[in-house]
Amino acid sequence: MRKTIAYRLFGIGRVPETHARALEEEGIVVRDEGVGASIAYRRVRGPGRFHWGKYTAFTGSVVLTKRTFAAFWWHRPVVLVRLDDERIAALACTVTGAGALRFRFETSVFHEGWSGVVTLTYKTSHGKAIADRLRESGASALET
Repeated sequence: MRKTIAYRLFGIGRVPETHARALEEEGIVVRDEGVGASIAYRRVRGPGRFHWGKYTAFTGSVVLTKRTFAAFWWHRPVVLVRLDDERIAALACTVTGAGALRFRFETSVFHEGWSGVVTLTYKTSHGKAIADRLRESGASALET
């Protein structure tokens, strides 16, 4: 899938350097940067924020290593979890009809002090490979 204009012009949506080295050491299986993505919030409460229903498009990246799955929003990790971590069971993932990776989770599982549900969609051509590996590690299938 095509990279976003923000990525092509300004490099927005790269894997942050603070995480890139550690992920590379684990052995990268899939790395897709500068992809169009979106996040949808449902009744999300966090420190200093509340979103009853909000949708935001952004440029991000996804990385799957031999041991870790990471999804980034700009330069911040939204999900950064080892594949053998019990929290992986909280992820529900699927591949959309367009081939994009979509996953949903309860925010309190990955972010302390938060509540509500977040759905992320990354327009990556590696969606099926990532979803299959997440399901092998314990993630459930997302009902659309």
